[in-house]
Amino acid sequence: MTNLPPSAAPKQLNALLRLYDKPAYRDWAVWITVAMLVITPFALGTGQRASGDTSPRWVDVVFGTPVMTVIFGVLPAYVRLRVRRAARTGVTDQASIDDRDALDQRSQAAIAPTIVQPAPAGKPLAPATVRAQVAAPGLSGVDLASSKNLAFARKSLPYPIARAARTIQIATDRKEQYEALLAAGEAIGICVGLVVAAGFRSLSATSISFQNLQEAFVGRGVTTGHWIALVEAAPSLMKDVPEPIDGLFDGVRPRKGPSLVKDLRSVVEERNLWAHNAGPQSAAEVASRIANLAPIVDDAFGHVQFLANAPWVQIKSCAYRKASADFAVTAFDAMSEHPDFERRDLISTLPMANDTFYMLAKDGPVDLTPFVVIHDCPVCHQSEMCFADRLDPKHGVALKSFGRGHPMFEEQLRADVEHLFGV
Repeated sequence: MTNLPPSAAPKQLNALLRLYDKPAYRDWAVWITVAMLVITPFALGTGQRASGDTSPRWVDVVFGTPVMTVIFGVLPAYVRLRVRRAARTGVTDQASIDDRDALDQRSQAAIAPTIVQPAPAGKPLAPATVRAQVAAPGLSGVDLASSKNLAFARKSLPYPIARAARTIQIATDRKEQYEALLAAGEAIGICVGLVVAAGFRSLSATSISFQNLQEAFVGRGVTTGHWIALVEAAPSLMKDVPEPIDGLFDGVRPRKGPSLVKDLRSVVEERNLWAHNAGPQSAAEVASRIANLAPIVDDAFGHVQFLANAPWVQIKSCAYRKASADFAVTAFDAMSEHPDFERRDLISTLPMANDTFYMLAKDGPVDLTPFVVIHDCPVCHQSEMCFADRLDPKHGVALKSFGRGHPMFEEQLRADVEHLFGV
């Protein structure tokens, strides 16, 4: 057997004093800080001084060393920490976490990593085989590769959720699958939340949940926790307004056992751990986290199947027909995982705006503006489906793409947000 050199220790970001990375010898910020601590006293103690400077050298050394070290060592490390947090999390969800016991009861399987069997020499595993082994039941007891809920989502649910299900099933390693599960929970929470917001917008002036959403829009931004809070409030909203989609009440209602809101909050809790550098650090820990997440996310996909009853469409054109006094609509179907939306022709008794997303509810089309829009991404240089994040005082409405989270702005949506929330 060939003796292989030991692999390098995994790098732990901001694990040392919350500023520096471990191991310390691999972090440039540590080297700069140490260099300033060593070089600064020597430079101040031996360097040439300005004429007229009569203060003792020891004063320069004692006070100058910590100042220079903080400026050129500690401060850059702190700036790096802030940049990392902003890049990974944006605004951190602060959703409250209830029913922690329900999560624990669903993850009692023993903690041990799932091993992908190596291929015979000279015969590397095909990508499909690797994906099948990664998505195998393992610790969670949920076979993500053959999950009926994920298969239904990929074919029949709105594009952001369908793509999230696809990403889970095509993951080629455990870390990728873990992050895909987190992203799927976030996509589900946002999509169901904005469906509730669009379907019950007539209550925006009286509902506390809408008021909280308004404060988030005009403040630091709408987090997944805000959308989940709106989902939780949906059953009470249906006391005043009928459900716009068949099955909405049953999908979001509170339950003694697992429910959509409990599932989503469990995912948010795990995502917050990951965002604050408390994610899994080893293969065994990744497998353990997936064992917790897989049944929760799979259950969430099951609860939101009602979204198939109200397809999302992007309107291409809408023309009035005099003979029948209705509108011939050409649209693109924004359901399923495929990024190229298929064309469909509709007949509507109501006019529909071009280049706008609608939800075809049972009582007629529901405008999803300003919550869901299509926008040219300046990063990807292609059209992306986006959701509204916040109202920017200078640039209009800040948007984020569902797929990659890239930020962008749309000034024309400002009036829609201001009209909706009365700001």
